Amino acid sequence: MYEMAELITETRSLTTTHKNSITQDSIIAFQTRFTHDPESTYLSIISIILDGRYKIYSTLYANSRLLPKDLLQQELVKNYSKVKYQLKPVTAETLTAAMYNGDLYFRGVSAPSSNSSARTKDFKSSGELESEKIDRKPGIPTRTLKPNRLEKRGNPNRSISLITFGSAVYAGQGFILVKPDIKDIVSASPIDVDTGHGKKSKMGPCTLGLNAMKAELKKIYKNQQLGGIHRKGRFIMSHNEIICRVTEVHGIFFTNDPTLYNEMTTHNRNPCNPYTHYLQAMYLKQVFMYVTGINLPIFEYSGDHHFIKAAPNYDDDDEIINMWVEMVKPLIEKNYRLRAAM
Repeated sequence: MYEMAELITETRSLTTTHKNSITQDSIIAFQTRFTHDPESTYLSIISIILDGRYKIYSTLYANSRLLPKDLLQQELVKNYSKVKYQLKPVTAETLTAAMYNGDLYFRGVSAPSSNSSARTKDFKSSGELESEKIDRKPGIPTRTLKPNRLEKRGNPNRSISLITFGSAVYAGQGFILVKPDIKDIVSASPIDVDTGHGKKSKMGPCTLGLNAMKAELKKIYKNQQLGGIHRKGRFIMSHNEIICRVTEVHGIFFTNDPTLYNEMTTHNRNPCNPYTHYLQAMYLKQVFMYVTGINLPIFEYSGDHHFIKAAPNYDDDDEIINMWVEMVKPLIEKNYRLRAAM
């Protein structure tokens, strides 16, 4: 099962690398292209297989018939599910091991720098509000004057996703959680169930026992091993949705994979710009440190290519400014054209 799961993730990555996303329409387009120009398409695929990224495919290609007995007895890829890990420090290796063990979760923050509420008199970004709620601890009063201001703990009933074997994500950036307390998990679904809006204050505590919840999470893990499942009208592989009280985070992620939030806001699954989600992740890092004093590391994640790795560190402010300019330039130019046409 483990190597079959790896083969599925390699197939997804190979398809994506070959300029095809994992939607039904693009698969049909790919099949049409292969039918009309099979030789060049085949050679293009083989060149990608042999570039060193695809351990199982390259092994199968090199042994074009059946694998010899010695290879069958070996692990073709490293089985991180057997690797024990510690969270200090949080590294790409730590998170990779957590991912294979079924212990890695993401909390997508859709637009960290946007205003959290139109009703807020003083600007407070979505990232700042999220950070404040995660940091709430019993005995420490919140800013409100509500009777329970000393009792609040973390951010209850928030949507998170189990990340393993090429899992899809809801938003292009957000928080990383490693092995949250299972007692804080309220529900678990292998697909997006649209509960990620509002306070969800009416959602009660989990009615399942701990063993039953562990079984539900294991089921989601097994679904991901098989390539994930889809929700009608969306990606073939939807992000899974788990409702949890978020009390601690261990890092920040960003991704340039297609996401549902991109599709909902721009009608395009892909990022508007290669820097967009990295810059939003940087903002989330800074605002979380401002609120909590904790300096979280940033990691790049890709479900399409099945990796999590340390994000590049830009010490030169000019590089970051140039990224920001490249990100906002199309919007400024579009507005300029609209104004000129009026």
